[in-house]
Amino acid sequence: MPHDGPDGAEGGGNATATANYNRLINLNFSTEEQRLSNFLRALYRASHAQGDLTQMPFVVGGALVYNGANIRISGDDGVYYSLWRHNPGLRTAPRTGPLSGSSHQSDVEQYEIYLEGAGVFLVGISHNFGGIAGPHTWFQSEKHAAMGSWGQNIMHGLTYFQHAASGWQQVGAFGTSPYSEKSNNALVVLRGNYPAY
Repeated sequence: MPHDGPDGAEGGGNATATANYNRLINLNFSTEEQRLSNFLRALYRASHAQGDLTQMPFVVGGALVYNGANIRISGDDGVYYSLWRHNPGLRTAPRTGPLSGSSHQSDVEQYEIYLEGAGVFLVGISHNFGGIAGPHTWFQSEKHAAMGSWGQNIMHGLTYFQHAASGWQQVGAFGTSPYSEKSNNALVVLRGNYPAY
């Protein structure tokens, strides 16, 4: 499966989105990893900021999902959490053990999805979070794995300090994002706006 073509921002309309897209197309993802990456980019495009009462999706470049935004798939009842966790084509690991916990709230065990060259995606489920009713999958890009090698684990710990010092900006694989649930500024994708997976 190829990378989806660039959207307007990825194709030159936004410098960061374009740089992220150009990094992505040089990575060697498996078919399932590619499918996931295309889907996460589409979810980012379909999202709106948690405090946006108009709930209008904004298009700023799907590849910016790799900058770490915390994204809530409103009303999915945890379907994507289960789908990705049990997909044999994705490399996953539970986020457990000493020095590998998460500062992000989840009502179930969180896990990481590894994407070689593009960090990991942390995935969990929350109920009734910040006005987003019902159980829903949430995810975000992270620069380093907490469940990888000791080197990755140490680097993950160091990025936590960057995360805290920046006023809780998310530290993703390709940059940082202000869209954090810790500042009540997560991104939300409404049920009617889910792209096809």
